[in-house]
Amino acid sequence: CVCVCVCACVCVRVCVSVCLSVCVPCVCVSVCLCLCVFFFLVCLCSSIRSGVMDTRHFFDLDVKLSLGTDVAGGYSCSMIHAMRTAVLNSNVCSFSKAPSYQPLSHYDAFYMATLGGCKVLGIDKQAGNFQVGKDFDAIVVDTTAHNSPIDIFQFDSQSDIFQKFIFNGDDRNVRSVFVRGKEVIFPRV
Repeated sequence: CVCVCVCACVCVRVCVSVCLSVCVPCVCVSVCLCLCVFFFLVCLCSSIRSGVMDTRHFFDLDVKLSLGTDVAGGYSCSMIHAMRTAVLNSNVCSFSKAPSYQPLSHYDAFYMATLGGCKVLGIDKQAGNFQVGKDFDAIVVDTTAHNSPIDIFQFDSQSDIFQKFIFNGDDRNVRSVFVRGKEVIFPRV
């Protein structure tokens, strides 16, 4: 995949920090060139012919990784889908590894979609998590929304519900979106 840095930076700022992509159509793992740190753009969901990147390997080496930075390919514009695909690809990669190999978890994918993306862009001091003083970029999720694809049971922990949202949730679960502290209003269809 080829990515124009200017376009990626604009889209990633919006999509990574909001956690639900509106304009980024593909899962990519970014390892960027920024002050002598290399960022490679590897498209994981379109035209895979050379294999699957061992994202866990680079994650464990503390290489800056992000999701949803490629504006050129793929079949979904959902950051949630990007997280799912990253975990799926890591699981596929694990088939050829030792039994002790740990594929990416949904927590790892969430990190790459939020603070990881901000670190890639060098904006992690101003966005990417809920630390005091940072921009409030977030989505408000309702896992019990009408027609939700998520089944919640009384014995589910918060961790279980979070995982269910990552793997089963979609735009029906998004109650509101905030960018830099201001609610973004999207027309509901």
